[in-house]
Amino acid sequence: MPFGLKNAGATYQLLMDKIFGGILGENVEVYVDDTVAKSQGTGEHCKALGRVFCIQREHRLRLNPNKCSFGVRAGKFLGFMLTERGIEANPEKCQEITNVRSPRSVKEVQQFMGKVTALARFISKVAEMSTPLFATLKKGGRFMWTDECEEAFLRLKAMMAASPVLTRPKPGMPLCLYISVSDTAISSTLIQEEDGEQRPVYFTNKVLQGPEKRYQKIEKASLAVVMASRHLRPYFQNFSIIPNLAGRMVAWSIQLLEFDISFERRGHVKAQVLADFINELTLEDRPTGNNGEWYLSVDGSTNQVGSGAGVILEGPEGVLIE
Repeated sequence: MPFGLKNAGATYQLLMDKIFGGILGENVEVYVDDTVAKSQGTGEHCKALGRVFCIQREHRLRLNPNKCSFGVRAGKFLGFMLTERGIEANPEKCQEITNVRSPRSVKEVQQFMGKVTALARFISKVAEMSTPLFATLKKGGRFMWTDECEEAFLRLKAMMAASPVLTRPKPGMPLCLYISVSDTAISSTLIQEEDGEQRPVYFTNKVLQGPEKRYQKIEKASLAVVMASRHLRPYFQNFSIIPNLAGRMVAWSIQLLEFDISFERRGHVKAQVLADFINELTLEDRPTGNNGEWYLSVDGSTNQVGSGAGVILEGPEGVLIE
């Protein structure tokens, strides 16, 4: 394959997935031309390396010895640090954020938020905390750095200085998805509980735009789940997810799952008018008096096709004539 083709990277990755498909996700990970063999012990590590070398020899793949590392306890992979504790943010990237001074222009805010967004998976509710900073990026307005912006700025720097760590989920154990909804942002946290301790696996965040801010709370919560399913698709496909979202709406949705219901956009207004008409003309229960009162209700209509009338006679014992 010649260099410079737009789909060269995707095609090469597809080929790697096909070649290493039998061992991917177990103790080997491959991204384009980067390969990692992971294990918990020396014996397992040698076996994992042996499987990788056999596949590479079979398909005539070559390695550059100067770029290979063996038996390391930690290393950088795809811009993140893989350690015994889990997945850690790149210390160099974190230091770049913590050393930034307070922005004095829109461009500096954009640069700072770009660095934060690159590590958003490590920060809980980063979109909600960044709302004051995003407000300074609105077009047509004068740049204003308020106390609220400074507070949000310092909070983000403090969180990155704490060296956030994400755990690697263990197969066979369920994952829990916690959802948070506010007026300006939605976020979710994917965690796995081990020995009574909840450990974060991934954080997702989204700033609500335009009409999304006017969504009802249940709609925002649903959007948070949809957003999480898009970002965390591999986790949703390989693990059991337990959303932490209780309430009547969830119970009702579970009850409706047994039916073959398809939801569509509201069609012609005629159907809605008919539903409203029936709702408005629904008979109300009238209290029956002890003095033997009778009620006579009459209604009718006429048009070019024809006409009609209805009569209902109610007595102390209920409806007598209809």
